[in-house]
Amino acid sequence: MSRDGAGWRHGSCMGMSSSSCYWAPPRVMKPSSLPSANYPEQTGLSCDLYRPISCSTSASPAVDRIFHALAVLYRISLFFTLLALWFCISVPLTLIGGLLGTRAASIDYPVRTNQIPREIPERKFPSWLLVLGAGTLPFGTLFIELFFILSSIWLGRFYYVFGFLFIVLFLLVIVCGEVSLVLTYMHLCVEDWKWWWKAFFASGSVAFYVFLYSINYLVFDLRSLSGPVSATLYLGYSLIMALAIMLSTGAIGFLLSFYFVHYLFSSVKID
Repeated sequence: MSRDGAGWRHGSCMGMSSSSCYWAPPRVMKPSSLPSANYPEQTGLSCDLYRPISCSTSASPAVDRIFHALAVLYRISLFFTLLALWFCISVPLTLIGGLLGTRAASIDYPVRTNQIPREIPERKFPSWLLVLGAGTLPFGTLFIELFFILSSIWLGRFYYVFGFLFIVLFLLVIVCGEVSLVLTYMHLCVEDWKWWWKAFFASGSVAFYVFLYSINYLVFDLRSLSGPVSATLYLGYSLIMALAIMLSTGAIGFLLSFYFVHYLFSSVKID
């Protein structure tokens, strides 16, 4: 093989891909200011430097397959983790709660009830309007912190004020209980004995305002979310969160109202 420029170009690119030879063309690697004696070394050096790049480029499908397998393995491990949490925590707690509920003593009425239900007097305003408006008070203690919670969930912002969140949660429980107690007492004063579900929804109606605030957050703050599929997914998760809030706050209001009515009628002296 001759030691001219063409021979060295051909010899230095043996065993390399064609892209490495085109990466070092003669007009780039042999400028007019350099002597022709250094041209073979420069051409060989260019191909030697390009060899790791070309190898990594040719190995990129294998790397992609490895990362894809790791991602699939992570999703599978996460699935089994959630499955273990379900069967090891949720199912035993449900069975234990059902067992304790069946063995618990029945709650007796403190007074004798009538067999014929009493007619409820008519009112100027429907009761559901009062129940729906009662949710504004618990929402007033929650909406400021709700912005930071939604930003932490959907925008990835770091949330660190857990002490203040605990205080807000404590105030929310107190306000929900007080709202349900007041509305239950108002229904009893107007001889409305159908207070059970009204006591539940009086404090549980805060979930309605939480869902409305989630829609407001989607329209004005979550502008990076685009597409109907993403918006539907966001609204679905927001609806699940609102239902969870309704069940928890409604249970708090109903239980406090129930024990309040039980204590109130047990204190009545009937001759």
